[in-house]
Amino acid sequence: AHTWSNIGDEDAQIRVELEPALRSEMFFETLFGLAKDEKTNRKGVPNLLSMAVIMREYDEEIRLARPAAGIQRAVFGPLAWLGRRLGHRGWYPDYTSHPLPRGLA
Repeated sequence: AHTWSNIGDEDAQIRVELEPALRSEMFFETLFGLAKDEKTNRKGVPNLLSMAVIMREYDEEIRLARPAAGIQRAVFGPLAWLGRRLGHRGWYPDYTSHPLPRGLA
């Protein structure tokens, strides 16, 4: 597990290569799209229910550094269920024009 962040006040650039990438690009398009539309906090993180839906959508591609994956699944499962019912999505056509179906990436 690893994390990254910008600890300074200036813009930072990062280059990351993910293999296999699966739908990681969609994950980042979703997060950056939500941030651009001001649907995240100042650190670029969506609200808990939106994040739970996103994390469940991309659970094959991305996980948080902690807690353990099993705990994340147990916690995000019910929160994602509620989040979807309240209109949150794992991807949005405005941010990802050609989504890859889950399992076909």
